[in-house]
Amino acid sequence: MTIVARISLDSNFPSQFNQDVEREIVKKIKSKAPKIKISITDQIKKHVREALVSTQEYQSIIHGRLRAELGIPNSSSRIMSVIDTWIDNIVVKVAIGKSPFLSINIGMIQADYSDVLALPEAEYTYKSRRSEGTIPWLRWLLLEGDKRIITQYEFSKNPIGSRTGMGIMISKERGAWQVPSEFSGTSVNNFATRALGNIESTIDKVVENTIKGSFK
Repeated sequence: MTIVARISLDSNFPSQFNQDVEREIVKKIKSKAPKIKISITDQIKKHVREALVSTQEYQSIIHGRLRAELGIPNSSSRIMSVIDTWIDNIVVKVAIGKSPFLSINIGMIQADYSDVLALPEAEYTYKSRRSEGTIPWLRWLLLEGDKRIITQYEFSKNPIGSRTGMGIMISKERGAWQVPSEFSGTSVNNFATRALGNIESTIDKVVENTIKGSFK
């Protein structure tokens, strides 16, 4: 006996099938999206903090040449306030659609650095026998590059009268001072952008692994 079976599909079946599958995929993604966002945000904040505190600039601000030459009082708490602000301002946005089904947008440091430059910790006031004023040390470090900032002065390691006990600016007719070249930065190339550039592949892997892990 021979049995011949024929299945006839509605002409709209492929389209309807695809729509049903897409609907289920989107439904699944929507249910997972909040946890994906939280997980990615937490991991990125951890990696960014680690990257920033590992920079030579951070170490130098705490107890090295930058602390001495920039004359930063309470340098540890000041730079940590800057880093905390950057970390707090990290934003992860999750968008759900059809093409692609899921997209992740990560916002970190503001292009004009206004968030950290507006901090009271980003500058300090000074008063000496000759003058008084404000030192915008963070702006100098992030934006001024190798530009000469102070003229007719140069840095001396003589600790007498120093705010940090590590050195002081002394008057010199042909002297000049700028951020040391190994630490200097511009808006597109400073210690923060360099730190983030070094962990770009790590961030990509965090996003990939988190999404894959959510759908196992």
